[in-house]
Amino acid sequence: MIPLALPRQPVGPARLAWWKPICKGLVSAIDFRTLRDVAQNNRTPSNTSGEPSPGIDGLGQNYSTSTWASWGFNRGAIGNQVSSFMLYDKTTGSGGNGFIFGDVQLSGVGYNWGLYSNNSNFLFFVKCGGTGVSATSTTAANVAQRVAHLGIYTGAAVELWLNGARQGTAAQSGNVDAGSFDLSVNRWNSSAHHNIKPAIALAWNRALSPAEAFSISKNPWQVWEDEDDDLLFPALSIAAGSFKPYWVRPAARSIGMGVR
Repeated sequence: MIPLALPRQPVGPARLAWWKPICKGLVSAIDFRTLRDVAQNNRTPSNTSGEPSPGIDGLGQNYSTSTWASWGFNRGAIGNQVSSFMLYDKTTGSGGNGFIFGDVQLSGVGYNWGLYSNNSNFLFFVKCGGTGVSATSTTAANVAQRVAHLGIYTGAAVELWLNGARQGTAAQSGNVDAGSFDLSVNRWNSSAHHNIKPAIALAWNRALSPAEAFSISKNPWQVWEDEDDDLLFPALSIAAGSFKPYWVRPAARSIGMGVR
């Protein structure tokens, strides 16, 4: 029996808990309640299109095929490793074939790294020395679902994690390309936007360990100061518009939907 628990939203805007090991190497931490990149001193977007409407129960924003945002950031901090995470609701089974979150060219086809969906699968792309390599999910992207989407580049391989499980890998080596693009959400090649409701996006200049990958997928809010007792249990596949997030105290010993 799953204990009853009231939905509990983390408060915001939050500050990063820099002393936690999971925060080591964070170069971006976008809080979609405020559209601020907390890792970059609460930097607001440098470019936006459209006015995102409230997203997941007031958390985050609702991005459509004409809505996007981008931030400048210090890509020079990224060498031969990078990790990228976003928690979002994919609200439709179709719509969009491009990057969801990453260091990409806003009005062209260039990219350095990023989380991607092509309506068939979820992917993570990394380009090194001009050669792009992707890791692909085994979970289909053609249904509405809540997604804890994580990509890791270890310096020897590109990995795709979905809802706390590693699903695909591909060989890659070298330093991540450093083209002068933008850290963007829902923007690439002037088109191919998605219908999504993001809650949090994170990027590190290192490769997360398997334990960290599972942990951040289960509870991305742990990077915020004083919010490490809030757990998010994302559902794997649910009808568009009907899903709700639940944060519960660990003491409740609740069993999550999808990530345990």
